[in-house]
Amino acid sequence: EPTNHLDIHALTWLEFFLANWERTVLIVSHDRGFLNKTTTATMFIHGKRLRYYGGNYDTFLRVRAENRAHSSAMAKQNERRVAHLKGFIARFGHGAKNLAKQAQSRMKILQRIQQEPCEVDFDDPYLRLQFPSASPLPPPCITVANVAFGYPLADGSIPKTLYKSCDFGVDCESRVAIVGPNGAGKSTFLKLLTGEIEPTEGHVGRHAKLVVAKFTQHHIEMMDPEKSSVNHMRSLTQEGVSVEEARKYLGRFGLSGDLALNPIKFLSGGQKSRLAFAELAWRSPHILLLDEPTNHLDIHALTWLEFFLANWERTVLIVSHDRGFLNKTTTATMFIHGKRLRYYGGNYDTFLRVRAENRAHSSAMAKQNERRVAHLKGFIARFGHGAKNLAKQAQSRMKILQRIQQEPCEVDFDDPYLRLQFPSASPLPPPCITVANVAFGYPLADGSIPKTLYKSCDFGVDCESRVAIVGPNGAGKSTFLKLLTGEIEPTEGHVGRHAKLVVAKFTQHHIEMMDPEKSSVNHMRSLTQEGVSVEEARKYLGRFGLSGDLALNPIKFLSGGQKSRLAFAELAWRSPHILLLDEPTNHL
Repeated sequence: EPTNHLDIHALTWLEFFLANWERTVLIVSHDRGFLNKTTTATMFIHGKRLRYYGGNYDTFLRVRAENRAHSSAMAKQNERRVAHLKGFIARFGHGAKNLAKQAQSRMKILQRIQQEPCEVDFDDPYLRLQFPSASPLPPPCITVANVAFGYPLADGSIPKTLYKSCDFGVDCESRVAIVGPNGAGKSTFLKLLTGEIEPTEGHVGRHAKLVVAKFTQHHIEMMDPEKSSVNHMRSLTQEGVSVEEARKYLGRFGLSGDLALNPIKFLSGGQKSRLAFAELAWRSPHILLLDEPTNHLDIHALTWLEFFLANWERTVLIVSHDRGFLNKTTTATMFIHGKRLRYYGGNYDTFLRVRAENRAHSSAMAKQNERRVAHLKGFIARFGHGAKNLAKQAQSRMKILQRIQQEPCEVDFDDPYLRLQFPSASPLPPPCITVANVAFGYPLADGSIPKTLYKSCDFGVDCESRVAIVGPNGAGKSTFLKLLTGEIEPTEGHVGRHAKLVVAKFTQHHIEMMDPEKSSVNHMRSLTQEGVSVEEARKYLGRFGLSGDLALNPIKFLSGGQKSRLAFAELAWRSPHILLLDEPTNHL
């Protein structure tokens, strides 16, 4: 599932990278468009078997359908043949000698057919999620009037406005995709609509009888893992429902048998998502708000969810990175960027095309205005204090210039690429790190070594190495980095480091250990005993995309990607000879 939580900008790059990579890649994903662009073969796991198909995902679907049609025709032919053979055997098995002999011959043929049945690769029965429609409400169901929002600090001040001057309404038949870069405020926007948070300016109004159901991954994490699915559903209403009624209801969401009775902690990610959808449907909502609904869903459940949403008669607002899913389920797109919400009619592909056309038009208009402003300024400077008639023309042009400057032509550009700068330390003679006959395994409480992760390791690291450390989960890749830094010692052998060596290590755990109440500036200032000025720290953080209020706000208000940038800034601060990066691309 490499595409989960990636914004569309990062996903496009990942597709381009994998399409041009010359080595092996095996991908588990529900994103069919992504699979079509990045794979040349498909392995299908179904009915306790693995089937291999050449070609991308669409080719797999086509070939599988052809094979199924052929197998189905063969199976029907065999059924007719078996019925004919059984009839002949029943009629003549105890008759005249020559007919009985023919019946015995046919019995052998029948046994061969029954021993080698023609298997048909049928799908499991479709998961049929049922969302009972609530009675329609007059539009608008939700009214957003001149709304602005930013998360407040402890002192009540607003460090950053996510969006401002938002005006629109949501009726009972809208199908809207909400898209934008990481940190733009897409999930926050859904919270404003539900009333979980209040706007800092303006008003969000809701119809008195409106019922809203919201799906989020955090909702799944809040479920009691020790409860069964049945007891979870029974706890949703004060009057309660019987076990039989709850089991019957959950069965419509593919949670039947033991799945409904086992604790939630034993369910897979997709099964937990189905339980969350069952909870949504229980409320008979007018509006569905879905925040990354495709994460953890298998392709079978995802196909159904697309089919359901495409045919549902009420409103749905979806935050998702899955472009294929958005194309099939939405008829409008709301783009959050640069503190503004822009509305585009049509699905996601239509939004991309129209946005590109608008950007090209706005860019041409902006350039035309620049030329016009330069011409007007030149005329005013030349004739503003000249002859009376020319001075009058200059005043007229000054009014035109003011109008153009008061109404600038905005161009909807993407944010500029982030350019991280790592200052190089002075070079050291090789090797910087020496690993001599090293072995390692984590000891138990009694001091014994239950499992040796690696042994007989001999190598050196110089100041120009660029090494990828790969291997299966549990092989000891992160442990290997700890050995190089000296966080842990080998059980055998020796790891030597140059006396002047400076090592900087990036891990996700390092980010979690940051003080969430500190600002990025104060975090950087605390790295050295002698300290640095606020201005120096702000200038330094600006090179890592943490400028303005981002550098002054508490770390807890930063997105995952912004926290990663702060960690990279800390690494670079040390001017290291060697960088050790443990899963550096998460959240970026």
